[in-house]
Amino acid sequence: MNVTFSFPQLFALRSAAGLMRSRFLFLLSGLLIIAPTVWSESRSIDWTTLNLNPSQESQIEQLETGWKKTHQEVSGQIDKDQTEMKKILPSGDTQRIRLLQNRISTNKMYLMNESMDTFLKKRELLTPTQRNQLQKLLP
Repeated sequence: MNVTFSFPQLFALRSAAGLMRSRFLFLLSGLLIIAPTVWSESRSIDWTTLNLNPSQESQIEQLETGWKKTHQEVSGQIDKDQTEMKKILPSGDTQRIRLLQNRISTNKMYLMNESMDTFLKKRELLTPTQRNQLQKLLP
């Protein structure tokens, strides 16, 4: 099957693809701005000031332990990839550089998502009164 496009059709397709790409990059840049802010805010929260009951304390501690483990493992891979990329960037294989950059970006986004999920799970454990207190703790 042979498909042909006229010049105006090709131009329209190229323009549409460019618009979709720019919208995606805009959305991604917004996420990269918002997610680290929420992550840093959740990291600075002293959850013990919310008068947690023993069950809440235990569950929040479990969530924090899981987050720390995930963060340590994924951050280690990011560090390894960044070190390798720094070494091969001046003259290394273009495909390998792109693969590393993609993996670094993917892992950073994964950490931001995991951080947000952990924060939301912690928040779900709180009573309405504790959530009001939490709101006051956020910068």
